[in-house]
Amino acid sequence: MIFFLPDRSWAPRRAYKDFKPANWQGISHEPSEKRRVGRSDGARLHFGDGTGLFGRSRLLAGSEIAVGVLEHAANFHPLSGRMTLDMPTRRIGRIYGAKKENCTADVQFTYRSPPLNFFLKPRLTAKIQVSTGGATNFASFGQEWRQDTLHGWLYGQAGIGIAVHDGYSFTPDPYAHDLTASEVHRRRQISSRRTSFGSPVLFNPNASIGVRVSERWAVEASWEHFSHAGLFSKRNPGIDNIGLRLVRTLGR
Repeated sequence: MIFFLPDRSWAPRRAYKDFKPANWQGISHEPSEKRRVGRSDGARLHFGDGTGLFGRSRLLAGSEIAVGVLEHAANFHPLSGRMTLDMPTRRIGRIYGAKKENCTADVQFTYRSPPLNFFLKPRLTAKIQVSTGGATNFASFGQEWRQDTLHGWLYGQAGIGIAVHDGYSFTPDPYAHDLTASEVHRRRQISSRRTSFGSPVLFNPNASIGVRVSERWAVEASWEHFSHAGLFSKRNPGIDNIGLRLVRTLGR
């Protein structure tokens, strides 16, 4: 018995249009694979994975360091019951304690962690605020929450922390009994220049508004408050500091 096998030599070769090189110049031609080629769209840059340059990119999710200059004991008291740039109303004869340390500048160093993966994605923060005029220094640890707008070019954030200081919880009383003249003078000098915070541990509510000038750099207008809300003693003058910070985002 004789079998005839079909001749397939006549079959057309694979069309050139169906030819798909595995990889050319690092760009995949497989339709199921997302391309990494970016495209420009106004002020925002989009990538194949749907993230924006100032949106949810890995760069902006990194840790940050910042350095700032703040006015120590500024006349800015948003927690005094009314927003004011002047001193809040006090009883006649009562000295506003934090006012004693004004007219000095502080240098602040800040570290922020990447956003944490739980409620509202806060950043852990650590701050050291050093007075250049010999006034009270602060160190705090807390959390900050951020909200971006305008494709990430502008953001606002608020935070809360626990702080310690090297100042006076209570200044020495210059009117105590059995004091020498020199001791009375020394105590009066301290009382007139330094603030009695009423506690060695304070709360540190804070807020800032930031503007990004590049992918890694931002400038913030910041407000830092230190007080204990009257929880630890009746003496609670509080102190407010306002200034500017330069922020650097870390990462590759």
